Amino acid sequence: FLIVQGVLLFFLQFSLVFFAVLCLTNEFFINATLVMMNIDFREVKEYYRSNLFSDETSRQYAGMFEKVSQIVNENDILYFYPKYLFVDEQTLQLYLFLKNNKFIKVWINDDKQIVIECFNTNEIKNFAYECPLDDYGEHKLTLFFEKGIEGIEFNSKKDTNDNWKYKFDKVIYSIVKYFVTTCI
Repeated sequence: FLIVQGVLLFFLQFSLVFFAVLCLTNEFFINATLVMMNIDFREVKEYYRSNLFSDETSRQYAGMFEKVSQIVNENDILYFYPKYLFVDEQTLQLYLFLKNNKFIKVWINDDKQIVIECFNTNEIKNFAYECPLDDYGEHKLTLFFEKGIEGIEFNSKKDTNDNWKYKFDKVIYSIVKYFVTTCI
């Protein structure tokens, strides 16, 4: 009887440890999935900073990221969308959705000047979201503003390369969810 009781006690302890490890592992994977869901401003900024001397475009983009970091508290960024990231023949545009209901667009103009345009999210009149029925295809989000402001389109297929498309799908989805639950 003591042997059976000892074996049962061992299995009970093992089961509790196994269950605890399983719970921690699941929590880790859930948190990792949430982090992977959005594009990290710091990650892209560091990419261009580390490639600062490789070419003129990387140098300009590193400067653009540095200027944004001087103006915007990186901890206030809810969503970051780097339109035309790794797209040849297009100039990178940064879109930042901030905790204070500000929406910022940053780009380098033809005169090689950094332009930072700031909107209140309440200036967004409405939006249109298109997504595939399954997991394949592109996600599109078009923001329509009050009169006089041109609309902005985010397209996961056109705005990056194939390697980053999945992350762009997820950040577009996250932005839509944000607008549905808080703003518009």
